[in-house]
Amino acid sequence: MDSATTTRADRQLAEADRQVTEGERLVAKQRQLIDERRRNGHDMEISTTLLFELEESLRSHVEHRDRLRRELVGSEPPLLIQKSTSVGAGSTDVRS
Repeated sequence: MDSATTTRADRQLAEADRQVTEGERLVAKQRQLIDERRRNGHDMEISTTLLFELEESLRSHVEHRDRLRRELVGSEPPLLIQKSTSVGAGSTDVRS
């Protein structure tokens, strides 16, 4: 890998790490909300559905990040990556 490619890959990995961290934060926050709703006797169907979706998204981000890491050490062929907006602004509202 040349230095421009390495720099781009490093930026992509940093963004993937950020998405994983944000996903972990959202999952933890949603779990806390579910515990609070359970203690207060509220319906949790929507909250648990959202938790499932957040966990699925997090798994996807972890897989993507791990693939980028493997590519950086040369164990997999490069993956053409387009900018993704699946986690970011506007997706942090976990209230239900």
